[in-house]
Amino acid sequence: MRNSKPKYKKIAVTGGPCAGKTTFLNLAKEKLLGWGIEGAFPQESATIIINSGLSPKKLLERNDDSHSQMQELIAHTLLHFEDFIAPKILAIKKSEKGVIICDRGLPDVKAYMKNPKDFPKLLKKLHIPTMQAWERYDAGIFLVTAADGKPEFYSKENNPARYENVKEALENDQKIRAAWNGHPHLIIVDNSTLFNAKMKKALRGLQRVLGIPVSLEIERKFLLPAMPDLSGLPNMQKTEIEQVYLKSKGKPGEERVRKRSRDGGSTFYRTFKTASAVKSVREEREEQITEREYQRLVRCEANPDHDAIRKDRFTFIHNNQYFELDLFKYPKRLADLALLEIELTDVNDKVNLPAWLGEAKEVTSDKRYSNYNLSQKP
Repeated sequence: MRNSKPKYKKIAVTGGPCAGKTTFLNLAKEKLLGWGIEGAFPQESATIIINSGLSPKKLLERNDDSHSQMQELIAHTLLHFEDFIAPKILAIKKSEKGVIICDRGLPDVKAYMKNPKDFPKLLKKLHIPTMQAWERYDAGIFLVTAADGKPEFYSKENNPARYENVKEALENDQKIRAAWNGHPHLIIVDNSTLFNAKMKKALRGLQRVLGIPVSLEIERKFLLPAMPDLSGLPNMQKTEIEQVYLKSKGKPGEERVRKRSRDGGSTFYRTFKTASAVKSVREEREEQITEREYQRLVRCEANPDHDAIRKDRFTFIHNNQYFELDLFKYPKRLADLALLEIELTDVNDKVNLPAWLGEAKEVTSDKRYSNYNLSQKP
């Protein structure tokens, strides 16, 4: 009988140019040792390729496919480090508790492509299902470029591969965050504080993803007064969600399975949540499962007292905060329900709601609006 391979969490650290990625990755290496977790740290593939002799700026000026070839080379390099070298490093270390922390991820390739619409073609060439381009990572930590909010600290000196001026850095920052939009766990860290506080906030996000001391979901939820008009909102990403609650088997808390679908592809998750003593905070354990396991659990272990929930989730970024807007489709009794959610890294974080949503009412502590209660059959 073959031993099953350990499943390592994989986290991508991304963001615009001069955002503090290098500093954060060095801090993460130091902190992981103190937390008793072994780490593997794939380097930024684009920097490796650029420092090896290719200039993206020069290739962009050419009228052939050389820039696309460069992005494909970056993707191949990234996948080799993430899927082969990093797991090998953790296996050599014989670490049962390990994490892969990547300097950027596959969605960054989409952001830097001359035509981002060619990204699905690249994924097909790489034999990667569409959703897995994003959800191969358990979380994304997005550090906002210093050019956004702290332009006086923007510099190209500490990275020889960095070629962008302040304007270009802002443009690329926007492209990268748009490319990552739609990921189920995207943590955005802006420049509203001093740099040390920015790093500490990013580290708190990392702790939450790794479950130190436990994985906590810090969530705020708002009820919208009416179905919003989404036609004028740029860079919004739609994901179809099906959610089924499982029989409790005498255990406290909620156990569910979820199917997330976008662009013809799907990913599947099993999640267990229990209440915390802190308001709006819950302990959460989540794992990605196969479609076959999802179908088995829905068929054999679905809670007969609950309906499946089907909804469209629209994700967008406003004032450097990542929002999830759920418009319910099934069961029909929920057809006019619109709920807005945001995950935070700290219970004291202030939420800046977009004005176009109308007079949204906070329902974080109102159990009637939990998905578990909404799914209960009348």
